[in-house]
Amino acid sequence: HGPPGVGKTLTAEAIAELLRRPLYVVSMGELGASADALERALNEVFALCAPWGALVLIDEAEMLLERRSKDALVRNAMVCVMLRLIEYYPAVLFLTSNRARSIDPAFQSRVQCALQYEPLGADARAQVWANLLNAAGADEDELRVDQLAQHALNGRQIKNAVQLALALSRRDGAPLSRAHLEQTVAITLDFVAHAGG
Repeated sequence: HGPPGVGKTLTAEAIAELLRRPLYVVSMGELGASADALERALNEVFALCAPWGALVLIDEAEMLLERRSKDALVRNAMVCVMLRLIEYYPAVLFLTSNRARSIDPAFQSRVQCALQYEPLGADARAQVWANLLNAAGADEDELRVDQLAQHALNGRQIKNAVQLALALSRRDGAPLSRAHLEQTVAITLDFVAHAGG
């Protein structure tokens, strides 16, 4: 659990790669909006993954993990289904959440390993910038990764900024430059400021 863009999904991908197993990623939209639909969908996912020994990741699973309340009968039923299904699921199941404080206490005894992710610090952001720029064939030193890392962006925002900067460089018919990166960082920071977070 932790804020967006800090490596929760990447952790599941890395573990699947380390174990040399496929990773089946499920979004909440695929699981339906009722307890019956959820149960059918999860049983299908689990049955599909079993022969392959696949790991399952339910991304942004807040709705399925949320503390039950008397005013949310449908969600309560979905939480109960989820509790029952994961109780006996024999394989590796990852559940990511941005809101750990809202998780129903009944999940605590069913989770074998809970990892907390903090917002990325400057050193971690510098490493993300360096990895992405190196993968793109760019010179991280020339592009001043240390300065880019001073902007409080998460990993996903950095990835998007690099991808947009690469698109701008292709449009310009020029190598990726510091100006391309500064432009995309400014766009990202402007959006964050206007979106309130």
